[in-house]
Amino acid sequence: MYIEHMLTPEQRMRDVLEQPIPSEHVHRLMVEEVCGEGISGVCEMKYAAMRSELGDYAVAQWGAIKEHKWNLGKRFGREVDWEEGWKFWTRVENIGRGITESYASRFREIWELSLRPRENGNGNRQILTELGIYEVVIANPEIYEHSRAILKSLKKESGLRDSL
Repeated sequence: MYIEHMLTPEQRMRDVLEQPIPSEHVHRLMVEEVCGEGISGVCEMKYAAMRSELGDYAVAQWGAIKEHKWNLGKRFGREVDWEEGWKFWTRVENIGRGITESYASRFREIWELSLRPRENGNGNRQILTELGIYEVVIANPEIYEHSRAILKSLKKESGLRDSL
């Protein structure tokens, strides 16, 4: 699946890519994390975030897939394209915990465990960065389980603070 498949012809215009992202844009932090600070040049994540209806979850997961493609490329000694990276990311298999799962399902679980209510009560905010979530997702089973336990405890503790 390519980003271009999600966009209309008008959204694919190159001049859109070269526009700086507004400072108040809802996805600014996620886009800067994936594309780099300043983001005045062309970046696929910026393109997707600014011109499609993707939310922070999708943008962050695209960034994680981008990182995974890079790691797969190092392992294979060749470039891994988006389609192949997506297949590896979503493939359901035993990743080491003795259950069938995918990196995508792990990403969803860690994403959910690291969401917190916004102070103004308007939706949720993410406490982990895209790369932080990615590190947990690809970790060995022991580290993954420890991370899940910590995030569950932190979520519970956060809820107790919010109820005061």
